[in-house]
Amino acid sequence: MKMYLEKNKLAKAITTAIAMTSASMVIALPNAYAQEQEEQVERISITGSRIQRSTAATPTPTTVLDSEQIAQLGLSNAGDILNTLPAFSGSVGRSSGTDAQSGLELPNLRGMGTARTLVLVNGRRHVGSEAGNSAVDVSSIPSQMIDRVEVITGAASAIYGADAVSGVVNFIMKREFEGVRVNAEVGQSAEGDGDEKTLSILGGKSFDQGRGNVLFSFDYTDREEVRSEDRDYASRAPYWRSNLADTGPNDGQPSNILSFDRRVNPLNPAGIVSPTGFGGVGFDVENMIPILGYQNIGSLPAQTFDENGNPIDFVIGDCIIINCTGGMGFDPAKYSVLSVASERAIFSLAGNYELSDNHQLFADFKYSETTGKNTNQPSFSDNVFGPALFVARDNPYLDDYPTISSAMDEVGLAQVIVHKAQEDLGISDTDNTFKLYQFVVGSTGYLTEDITYDFYVQHGKSKGKNLRQDRITSKFVQSQDAVRDSNGNIVCRDSSGGCAPINPFGINGASPEAAAFIMSNLPTDSELEQTVASFSISGDVMELPAGYVQFAAGVEYREEKSESIPDPILQAGGLTANTKDGPRKIVKGSYDVSEVFGELRIPVLADMAFAKELTFETALRYSDYSTVGGQTAYKFGLDWAINDSMRVRSSFGIAVRAPNAGELFTPENLNWEQLADPCSLTNLNEGVNPAKRLANCQALGMPDEYSSLDGATTKIFVAGNENLDAEESESLTVGFVYTPQWAESLSIGVDYWEITIEEAISTVASQEILTSCMDFEMSGNPYCDLIVRDSSTFYIDYVNSQFINTAELDAAGYDFEANYQIDLDSSGNLFFNLVGSHYTERNTLVNPNNPEDRVSSLDVAGSPKTRYNFNVTYNLEQWTGFLGLSYVGSSKISHGNPEDSDPIYNVANKVDSVVYANARATYQYNDDFDVYFGVRNLTDKNPYALPGLDQGSSLYDAVGRSYYLGVNYQF
Repeated sequence: MKMYLEKNKLAKAITTAIAMTSASMVIALPNAYAQEQEEQVERISITGSRIQRSTAATPTPTTVLDSEQIAQLGLSNAGDILNTLPAFSGSVGRSSGTDAQSGLELPNLRGMGTARTLVLVNGRRHVGSEAGNSAVDVSSIPSQMIDRVEVITGAASAIYGADAVSGVVNFIMKREFEGVRVNAEVGQSAEGDGDEKTLSILGGKSFDQGRGNVLFSFDYTDREEVRSEDRDYASRAPYWRSNLADTGPNDGQPSNILSFDRRVNPLNPAGIVSPTGFGGVGFDVENMIPILGYQNIGSLPAQTFDENGNPIDFVIGDCIIINCTGGMGFDPAKYSVLSVASERAIFSLAGNYELSDNHQLFADFKYSETTGKNTNQPSFSDNVFGPALFVARDNPYLDDYPTISSAMDEVGLAQVIVHKAQEDLGISDTDNTFKLYQFVVGSTGYLTEDITYDFYVQHGKSKGKNLRQDRITSKFVQSQDAVRDSNGNIVCRDSSGGCAPINPFGINGASPEAAAFIMSNLPTDSELEQTVASFSISGDVMELPAGYVQFAAGVEYREEKSESIPDPILQAGGLTANTKDGPRKIVKGSYDVSEVFGELRIPVLADMAFAKELTFETALRYSDYSTVGGQTAYKFGLDWAINDSMRVRSSFGIAVRAPNAGELFTPENLNWEQLADPCSLTNLNEGVNPAKRLANCQALGMPDEYSSLDGATTKIFVAGNENLDAEESESLTVGFVYTPQWAESLSIGVDYWEITIEEAISTVASQEILTSCMDFEMSGNPYCDLIVRDSSTFYIDYVNSQFINTAELDAAGYDFEANYQIDLDSSGNLFFNLVGSHYTERNTLVNPNNPEDRVSSLDVAGSPKTRYNFNVTYNLEQWTGFLGLSYVGSSKISHGNPEDSDPIYNVANKVDSVVYANARATYQYNDDFDVYFGVRNLTDKNPYALPGLDQGSSLYDAVGRSYYLGVNYQF
């Protein structure tokens, strides 16, 4: 399609632009430079701008991964691919996220939240995969269809609207293809688990003498889970144990001691039998803490059971409150996973047809279905998270345990209580299903020789089903009351509803019939729907001495709907273990936004001393939301090519991000976390301001000897908030690109960036909610309203981890990238690529009423200052070798002294840096067939054996060394 590309003025403008060094540091393959000799001048749209121009002429830093570079990484999941880039951190994926997100891959650019990373496909928005959350599951994007991925690491809300605060990820898909290509791959960890199988098929055919082309693809991935108990570093269960020798600040004693083999005292899977259940058995006067445990059954110690079901004395371990080292208590690590199981199938169809030289129709359709499964803890019978098991003396199951029944008779006990993690009723697995479809139809072309247009209508919908096993409380109580019938069989005293009695004793005490009667799989069905209509134009306005003034302008309408409907039993509330605090609500909501936008590019100077090219850019977008009203975003940029070797670029932008459907209408989900109560006696001397913490706890009426149940899991309610306000962000980038004449294949780029977000819409980690309230002024503190305590015991009942407008978020740092190629003639060629990020700030202003209440999350575990990737690719005839080194910088455990004498912990206050090595070799048998083999985490680096790190993250690999083998065949 000619589309007026022959026009001299356009050819001159583009040729001049290409002569400049690339402002978008492209991560290229070794043969990319050779291809430049045959490259045809083409006008394209790049991420960060709607003005069509070469990728060489933009003031916004952009990183590009093409399909061949993606293949070298050896990753078929787009989420894993993005997480290899240092600019991404804290993404939701296989080893992170809530139970309701298991199976999803949600990218997090700059670590500032998945909601601030806008994901585009061919420059257009994409419907979210999780109902109630507009963040896009990038793993639903078919890998074989990806032509390249562009990542802009700067605000682009003035260009693309809300959600582009920290940047944009734009997947550019293939538009034409001839033939059929098949990719098949199998992989497995070195430990023999985590099996992964992928199959991808891409086909295409041109028709009507090349005027049209249709493509289809099918992608299938099946990935098995990796469990924590199958890795030594995760199964050791590290935890911070309170140091009872710590008497306060400056006493030379750490507040916490790193311990292993963590057990939780109140229960275990076999059941713990005692007269009154878990409770106080004394008081430690020296340390001023209660001693919790189990009373004897007369002269018989509290009993539990071995693997064969025989009663044995319960060994409590070395405990402080309920956290124990060793013993026979509950082991939480047994039920966690390092990599969730998922299965995914994607079918896509795309077509385009050239109506004339200047007009082209296009249409895309995609359907994806994803299932994700996460293993949770079993239901608890402990009188805290659910009713304990009450066993009357006439309970026939006691007949098999004469030592217990005799001990009861000695002291005249009418009943005993069993505290148990009900593994025999089934593990409370979470099964998620996400179904998504999206279609787009539109037209693109030229209105005149200088003006292009783009029009499309898009509709997408995702449906989710979150299926979670829960215990019906009334049935559980009914099944406990067991008797013998006239035939001597053990039955429920009340046999209505098909009641099956439950054996309260032993690891496998409950029968399958009892489990089927008591437990129920309760779904929450949800849906997210998105409709977009957009029309935009771009082109040349007028000619100035330095070149043509270019513009882009358009209008856009978008509507988002979200709903979540829990099972009627969940809606009723109080009927199950997970709803005893109230019902789960039906959540429905929608909003729409009408937008108008414009962008202008003005060439100021050209072909002058110290100004080979100087261009000014600006963009403006006005958005009228049905929720928060009118909002305005704008941006300025400057691109200065000093000479053929040096280019300087800068941009400044203001973005106003309205809350999206997920933040407004995310349905209420229940999670469980292990939290440390700041007001507990053993925690009072910790935190950034111990004196303030103490004063706040006393103001709440806490008794001096208050000790919380640290170590027990606490209910966390995650939900949206329909009362949110818009957030406003300010971003700045300044950088340069250097491509020296003495080394044609060398390019170096460095950019400084900073982002400040006021009234930031955010969820905060539950533990951080507690400390952000108790360590700062409580008046006007938004976090304090999220904590609900029991009015009599002061225990934390639950924490509302809902979206709120926090005071301020700010982050700053440097991005750097370098590329270099060495041509070895007959010995092949080498290509080197270095890309990295270094953070200088990452802060949260907690309370807008007190500017001093600022917390830094930089340079602590999980948030290192520096990350970079160094990749080497070697090509020799039919062989290609790839070695990728990913560096994760060192960090601290806390913001204390980095030496062994750290006042918070008894270990060196440092998380060492780590380098992950990934290797791949490819043999190209002929033009149609190649085979490849790769190794991830070549040196088998394990995550740090520290709480919060031992189970991995998007930064730290928890699976270990793994292998994969694959083939590509095209016909």
